[in-house]
Amino acid sequence: MAVNSDKPGKWKADIVASVDRYNEWFVNFAPAAYREARQEATAEVETALEVTRNLTCIEVALLQEQPAILRTLRMSMCPPLAVDRLIGLRRLAEINTTSGRPKTVRFVAQKFVERSS
Repeated sequence: MAVNSDKPGKWKADIVASVDRYNEWFVNFAPAAYREARQEATAEVETALEVTRNLTCIEVALLQEQPAILRTLRMSMCPPLAVDRLIGLRRLAEINTTSGRPKTVRFVAQKFVERSS
């Protein structure tokens, strides 16, 4: 049920009240929420850097032992991850017939460009 859809004269007052309520909430609660989230994220990143020796030792066994670091690893690889997501969306991931592994991102990205043009 639309409360004021037929009363455009009341929209401005509703919008002002809504913005005021949001601003009140933001001023009172957001700083603590952001502070807590930042502390948690900082701890996750520190752990990931420690266990991977500053991202120099990323192995399957480590990922199986510490799956929580995957989030940090994904975020640290944003541009390549964005390409991987794009490839996945376009269903272009191709398998190398000799190794049975997906072909490199560069190869698949090149195929994407060729198919898009």
